[in-house]
Amino acid sequence: YIVFFNGAYLIKQVHTTIGLALEDTLREFLRRQILTSRVVHYILGVFDYIINQKLNSQSVKERKGTNLIFKGHLRSYRGCDQVWTLLSDSLTLTSNTDPSWKTNLTD
Repeated sequence: YIVFFNGAYLIKQVHTTIGLALEDTLREFLRRQILTSRVVHYILGVFDYIINQKLNSQSVKERKGTNLIFKGHLRSYRGCDQVWTLLSDSLTLTSNTDPSWKTNLTD
């Protein structure tokens, strides 16, 4: 669904495994009254902003060498209607333009 964040409309990226996990965790925090709904919406907005920023739709020529590097063991993949689903174990995401940005995702 679409949210308004910092002057731009963003499509929530919760249809990814990490997005679904984040949404489930935030829903549980909301249920336990650890976080307010305002904070949950803010976190989802920041998550969407960062995912959209890292996975923008610029052409390869416009990127000038910007890459998001995925490393891990690929368990399965499928493509349907130009949407690819990759299932992986022990995934590490890094950016070649920002060496401080690195994320490890494990089961």
